[in-house]
Amino acid sequence: LTSRPGLDAGFIAVCRRAPDERTKVAVITALGRMPGSATVAYLKEHVRRTWYEVMTGRRKELSAAAKRSLDTLSKDGHA
Repeated sequence: LTSRPGLDAGFIAVCRRAPDERTKVAVITALGRMPGSATVAYLKEHVRRTWYEVMTGRRKELSAAAKRSLDTLSKDGHA
């Protein structure tokens, strides 16, 4: 499933449209199994947090999921 062309782009699109954080966390976790430059760039975007997000704790789970997914891709030599 993860080697299907364009699948990562579809998951990224779903994540962008997802209304709640739990769905985004699930999709970002799945992206950790889909190597590709677009996936890595998207995950890095979510690892970075603004000062406001750090101070308020917003997006903490989302950022942590993106970090875990990036770590998985790095371990497999894709990031």
